[in-house]
Amino acid sequence: MGTDESSAVVPFVLGLAVGMLFAVFAGALMLKLSMRMIEKFSPSYLRCCLAMLVSTLASFALNAVIWFAAAFAVNSASQAAADLGRIALLQFLALGLGTVVAFVVNALAIRKLIRRPDGSALDFGRACLVGLLQMVFLFVLYCLLLLVLVVVAGALLPYASFLHH
Repeated sequence: MGTDESSAVVPFVLGLAVGMLFAVFAGALMLKLSMRMIEKFSPSYLRCCLAMLVSTLASFALNAVIWFAAAFAVNSASQAAADLGRIALLQFLALGLGTVVAFVVNALAIRKLIRRPDGSALDFGRACLVGLLQMVFLFVLYCLLLLVLVVVAGALLPYASFLHH
């Protein structure tokens, strides 16, 4: 029996969904912490989850458009060895633009969905500051998670008999 490309779709979609849910829940915790540090109040966790869900889904959709545009630009040109620098530049630009888009979308979601205790909305600049601190916290959290996964995988590597032929 041969392998089929469609058999990889379900694990990919499940992994994507689990990753997005983790991003929403971890992002909501970091948003709550960032709001407490910058704005001196803590919104409800449910409201933070809603803001992160909107931010994650909107960022995912906009980044998909950016990456499809970059892939189209790469595929529409020749793939000669001389074009590898241009291809790398397009991918780097798509990554940078996607990061900026995700930051702005996150700030807009925070501004629109998180309210101060008196009911007023945050200014866009304050929402950007909260979003920046949240991104720093998430970056540190993801680095720690990656470190733990690498240590655990490294510790289990001697017991992975399927890797030894």
